[in-house]
Amino acid sequence: MKNLKLAAVAKCDKLDQQWRSFPREKQQQWVIGFFVGYLILTAVVVLTVWHDNKTQTEKSNILTGHIRNPITEKERQVKDSIKKKNQDYERR
Repeated sequence: MKNLKLAAVAKCDKLDQQWRSFPREKQQQWVIGFFVGYLILTAVVVLTVWHDNKTQTEKSNILTGHIRNPITEKERQVKDSIKKKNQDYERR
């Protein structure tokens, strides 16, 4: 683990030294380029989410309400049918 840490620190120091060796104008160009790339990526993600949300609401009607458990629904139907049969027998 210590060797891994030392290797990572050495790599970071080497990258830092390379960065500092660039002229100031070149550093500014790189920073602006990464920032523009970040803005483009952010815009694409926001537009994609907006488009997906818009098309999803147009395509499907989202049902709102309580979620019903199908197992308990079946049990309730069985109990209701048994109850109805018992009521039919009681009437006779």
